[in-house]
Amino acid sequence: MSGKDEQKDAVLEKDFEMVDYPMFELLPAFHRLKEREAATFSTDKAQLIKAIERHDMAPFYEFLCSLFEWKKDESLYKKLKEKNDKQLKIFDEVIKNAEENEGESEVREALQRKALYYNRIGDKDKALEAYQVAYEKTVGMGGKMNSVLTILRICLFFGDFAEFKIHFDKAKSMEKQWDWERKNKLKVYRGVQNIIYRDFKAASDELLSVVATFTAEELMPFNSFVFYTVLSAMVAQDRHTLKKKVMDSPEIYAVIKEIPHLSEFLNSYYNGKYAEFMRRFVDILDAVKSDPYMDKHVRYFARAMRLNAYRQFLQSYESVTMAAMGEAFGVDTDFLDVELSSFISSGKLNCKIDKVKGIIEANQEDKRNTLYKDIIAQGDLLLNRMQKLSKVTDM
Repeated sequence: MSGKDEQKDAVLEKDFEMVDYPMFELLPAFHRLKEREAATFSTDKAQLIKAIERHDMAPFYEFLCSLFEWKKDESLYKKLKEKNDKQLKIFDEVIKNAEENEGESEVREALQRKALYYNRIGDKDKALEAYQVAYEKTVGMGGKMNSVLTILRICLFFGDFAEFKIHFDKAKSMEKQWDWERKNKLKVYRGVQNIIYRDFKAASDELLSVVATFTAEELMPFNSFVFYTVLSAMVAQDRHTLKKKVMDSPEIYAVIKEIPHLSEFLNSYYNGKYAEFMRRFVDILDAVKSDPYMDKHVRYFARAMRLNAYRQFLQSYESVTMAAMGEAFGVDTDFLDVELSSFISSGKLNCKIDKVKGIIEANQEDKRNTLYKDIIAQGDLLLNRMQKLSKVTDM
């Protein structure tokens, strides 16, 4: 190897730490800045600038200056851009040399490293384009899968959910060819997609299925995964599933207390301690408001969880006074009257309010109908399983 080649390789390796790009640890600060949260502005901006300087992120710095109308530090931008241009020139030379003098594997490796560099410096559009080129040049399914997963992460980081859906549909179409580990990763990505599109039932089904085999650390830490899993399950799953797959999960139990207020919120809801549930609700809503995937659904989440709590409370009674229910939830009867009336009129709560007597009466007929439908559904499920079993035994 010539001295010139050695110099090129040294530059190519410089600062390529074992970091997954985009750096999702920056996403909370990036999101808070987008939401114009003044209380953390200085800290969040400082965190992003520090990362920009360390990783030579000239395109990302330019993007942030444009997005947030920051005054650009021209000397900093010039220094970063010079480093980027120098590095990209080397990549182009390496790719050209590989195409002219080496094999297809060397060309693919050079293309992938250039895509990684665009990803590292926060150039979203060129990174997506480079990973697409690398994908098309890659023969092995493992390399193709890695390119697709990286594209999905870039789209999530920058909040380009339309582009995310396009590439996710591509990933889903070839999922049968994926290996076990990447299928598990894709379930986490799908869970996030379902949260974005407010399908908490589908999100919780996906996330719960990989609690014991979570490997998507490049997308989020396990604590964040548990946060999404628990909240989506509380919105969409029944008590039996919540107990079996969430509260009795050793993986969730091991970390849930590290997540502020989440353990108390879950336990107070499940155990019927509704006044504490409502107190913890305030802190959980603050966390939901600041979350990049759930913040747009904070009002829906708030109503859905209160509705679940009201249903759970009323299931134990044929009738209960407004005063008793208000005391149980730690709210006044006027608030409760407005809340329950809204849910009753929209058909989401099967009960009626006797304003004269100050009593809430459960609709027993609707309860029997619901129980009847549940029994029929369970019977159909049992028959289907018996038919499948008979086919197996007859073979």
